[in-house]
Amino acid sequence: LLADNIIKGKMKADDPIAKYLPSSVHVPVYAGGGGPITLGNLSDHTSGLPRMPTNFAPADPANPFADYTVERMYEFLSSYALTRAVGSEFEYSNLAVGLLGQIEALAAGKSYEDILVQVITDPLKMEETGITLSDKMKSNLARGYSMGEEVENWDLASMQGAGAIRSSVHDMLIYLSANMGLTKTPLKDAMILAHTPRHDKAGGSLTGLGWFTEKEKQGDIIWHNGATGGYMSFAGFNTKTGKGVVVLT
Repeated sequence: LLADNIIKGKMKADDPIAKYLPSSVHVPVYAGGGGPITLGNLSDHTSGLPRMPTNFAPADPANPFADYTVERMYEFLSSYALTRAVGSEFEYSNLAVGLLGQIEALAAGKSYEDILVQVITDPLKMEETGITLSDKMKSNLARGYSMGEEVENWDLASMQGAGAIRSSVHDMLIYLSANMGLTKTPLKDAMILAHTPRHDKAGGSLTGLGWFTEKEKQGDIIWHNGATGGYMSFAGFNTKTGKGVVVLT
């Protein structure tokens, strides 16, 4: 979504996030100097924000994100002191990507799910992908398990950008095919931009806008993975061989 807005000239990767947030939110600046947190920093995990906010205290551990409101996110952001210069180090941050999703929704004046559908899932005809479960998605839902016990699905509330999307292998293969250029799509340029490495600070992996790249003899492997309660996922593809893989468990 960020890359698409950049391609359309609506945003820049170097835009300070303060430009898109309410004036009441104080965006932290490193006391030792350096630039402000930008949209690109949120997406490539160099914002200086921690993996999770310290005021994350779920009332229901079985659905931990459900009560983490936008207000609590803004409260944390306004009170946090950066421990290093923005852009200096990689630290994977669910908070940063959740915040980015919130910013994309604010800029569009729509919900995160609405722009997801408008920009990505409708054009690509991904009918089994969304945040709200349709009747068909409910009937096809694989239950999540942890330590052998069935667990609840998570609701990510203010952190939707960090992992609220439900999908299927079928739809994720459509998404990979578009990312690999095998399917013609108006998102082609945005997808290429999202893959493009911005830094190599992630322990050998190159990091773009969300995607990671591994340089291999058999061709670059572009990938991402993730987990929520009861579920783990991986999607990746090889730019040289034209092969892609989706694993959901």
